[in-house]
This record gives sequence, structure tokens and C-alpha cells, in this order.
Amino acid sequence: MPELEPGAVNISYGVFPHWRGRGITRRAISLVYHWLRTQPACTTVVIRVAPDNIHSLRIPEALGFQHVEPSTSPQGEELIRFDKAIQRHTSGQPAQDARPDDAASHRL
Repeated sequence: MPELEPGAVNISYGVFPHWRGRGITRRAISLVYHWLRTQPACTTVVIRVAPDNIHSLRIPEALGFQHVEPSTSPQGEELIRFDKAIQRHTSGQPAQDARPDDAASHRL
């Protein structure tokens, strides 16, 4: 897997079959993204997905990540790369963190 550019953070995830399809991965990525907004060194969030993982391909797209380029794992596996730039508030106010106690977390 090629090295990430300075400021890029890779998010990887795995979910046991019993817990799939419940929005857990989407929620976790959203929470991590919102936390990364508070980290000045982070500029881009990257997710790399195997092209045959249909369900996992939908997650970054649903969260506003953009398909960027193909990538390759250290084992030679083809991956699809999705990026999302970190968006920070320009009003001088700190970025609002997503909190685990908000309404979306209660759907689990």
C-alpha cells in the first residue's frame, strides 16, 4: 500500500457478520471523522476498500467520500481509495464534535 501524503489519515474497519447492516461502521467512521476535525495536523481522511466488498464500498460514498484512485495492498490486492478533506469551521468557533449520546447512536 503506498504511503499516505502528509496530513492524511487512513481509517480501517472490520465488523463481525452478526453486527453488519446495523449502521455501526457508518456511525464509527462519522465519529472518527468529526474527532479528526479537531486535529490540526489532519487534512484528509482516507478509506481503502476491496472492489468486491460491495457493502463496504457503499459506506464511504454515503458519508461523502470521493473515489480517488485505485490502490494496492502489501499483498498485491487491488483496493479502491476514497478521500474526504477535513472541513473546519471558519467562524473562529471550534469544530463541533459528534457525541456518542446523540440520537443516531441510539439506533443500535
